Amino acid sequence: MSKKQDDPPPIEPIAMTIDGVVTYLFPGMSVRTWRRWLSSGRCPRGFKIGGHGRQFWRVAELRAWAEAGFPDRKTFEPMWREEMPKKRAEPRP
Repeated sequence: MSKKQDDPPPIEPIAMTIDGVVTYLFPGMSVRTWRRWLSSGRCPRGFKIGGHGRQFWRVAELRAWAEAGFPDRKTFEPMWREEMPKKRAEPRP
């Protein structure tokens, strides 16, 4: 099936759950490994919505983390705080 020229671009999620993170960034990695990275400070912290404790990660933050070479959280968080205002100012497609 060919894509028509006037088809809209696919919608990209703003945030994703742990299952999406391991599928998106690290295909083949287990959720358990990601949780170990999370508890050891090797990956971004993410955020929680609601009282159920479900954790999410911003796609833009994960991209910035990957582009920076996957630094540990202590190194990455100051970089992200500096980059975040620029990301918010970019126009969305």
